[in-house]
Amino acid sequence: RLALVALLTDVALLTGLLLATGGAQNPFAILYIVHVAVGAVVLTPGAALFVAAAAAGLYGALYLIEPASHAHHMETMQLHMKGMWFDTATSAALIVFIVGRLERNLKAQTAALHAAEVRAERADRLAALGTLAGGAAHELNTPLSTIAVIAEQLQERLAATSAAEDLQADANILLEQVERCTGVLRRLSADSGRALGELPETVA
Repeated sequence: RLALVALLTDVALLTGLLLATGGAQNPFAILYIVHVAVGAVVLTPGAALFVAAAAAGLYGALYLIEPASHAHHMETMQLHMKGMWFDTATSAALIVFIVGRLERNLKAQTAALHAAEVRAERADRLAALGTLAGGAAHELNTPLSTIAVIAEQLQERLAATSAAEDLQADANILLEQVERCTGVLRRLSADSGRALGELPETVA
């Protein structure tokens, strides 16, 4: 709405300036095209058509206000032609500047949107990996706990029967490796945000 009001205000002001400086004979009447072009880019189709109709109607009103029998001598006609050339060049430069500015803004927004999509995709992948890691840690914790209990019982039986020291050393290594695995799983579960549950502890 603000853009529509601004363009209609500009069209009305341009009409007033043209009316005070020669009416429809003023070559700068082509500046109506700039407003129509801007409206076609930034407005909805209906609003842009309304701006085009307003520009065409006000430009036509200038012909009605000005006497149709107005005559030009050669000097005035030459000045009019020079003004039309300058007006065409000015309008072309304005249209190129405005459309180019809008195109650059559109490219910047497209690049920002692509970067946001890449970040969102990366976050989704990390979340999926975290979920997978948490699930794997939870599933592996049960068999590791079982192995730890059996290894502790084996260690106690070996100690009670005065078994060979190498067997006791193997049982100790087994327990150490189980504790190492549970530590890794604990960290994976913490990183993924899932609780691993209570771990085996030595009690009296």
